[in-house]
Amino acid sequence: MTGSAAYRHEAYARALQQGDAACFANAGGWWIKRRIPGTSLFDGAGPYPLLVCVDWSGLAADLAGVADDIVSFAAVVDPLGDFDEAMLRRAFPDVLFPYKQHYTVDLTRPLEQTVSKHHKYYARRALRDFRVEHCEDPVRYRDTWVALYSELVGRHEITGPAAFSPGSLAAQLAVPGMQVFLAYDGDEIAGIQLWAVQGSAVHHHLSAYSTRGYAMRVSYAMVWKAMENLQAAGVQLASLGAGAGINSNSGGLTEFKAGWSDGQRTAWFGGRVFDRERYRQLSAEVPPDPSFFPLYRAAQVS
Repeated sequence: MTGSAAYRHEAYARALQQGDAACFANAGGWWIKRRIPGTSLFDGAGPYPLLVCVDWSGLAADLAGVADDIVSFAAVVDPLGDFDEAMLRRAFPDVLFPYKQHYTVDLTRPLEQTVSKHHKYYARRALRDFRVEHCEDPVRYRDTWVALYSELVGRHEITGPAAFSPGSLAAQLAVPGMQVFLAYDGDEIAGIQLWAVQGSAVHHHLSAYSTRGYAMRVSYAMVWKAMENLQAAGVQLASLGAGAGINSNSGGLTEFKAGWSDGQRTAWFGGRVFDRERYRQLSAEVPPDPSFFPLYRAAQVS
């Protein structure tokens, strides 16, 4: 498992179905080339939710190599990546700022030492009601996964890149390094979780639960059992992501992630403009917003 590379694998970039997947030859990662709506032009983006690379020192050279093909490039940078700020500034000279704080768990320590008393209580209680297993054949459960995630999208009115199509959701189950866990309520599936393994690290990717699973807090049982399984497989560091929203201070979700965590890592946002004249033209009628890049895509966000 520790040789896996889910977010930086070609199969993941293609599974997103959000544009043409392209490789960073020096950095060892994948990016998405996207048509700019209403034009014949393209821009580039890191795969949702994170750009993950093998060798971050090669990213600046890779981006310079695609400058003639795209107007701009934007990405949220892997908070577990091996880089320094200077390295990122060479790749993103136009826009670079700390975007969100991601909650992390040191999996070299026993979970009893890192998890809060509150979360341990609810994990143990949920494990009395549900059975959680690592899934060896995730594609078999694609219809259930799509149905559960569609329910989640409706419940929380999810829009944008996280509102994956059914085809994308199914394809993500087959990505090398994507570890899938199932929670059973008797013979019924009450929850599915996806974790993206990158070498000795892992990111919690997506979760969705049935109505009963949601009400009975099956998520506590699933995170506990998933981290136990990942620990046993040699994974050393887990990222649970950040709270929803730009400021990451989103009430219950933030509290849920913080209760598992014993650390935090910064996810940086980086942006770079290659064709400044076209960028200016595309953005001319959009109200200025220094927090949004590329500015010409701001109108697409509801």
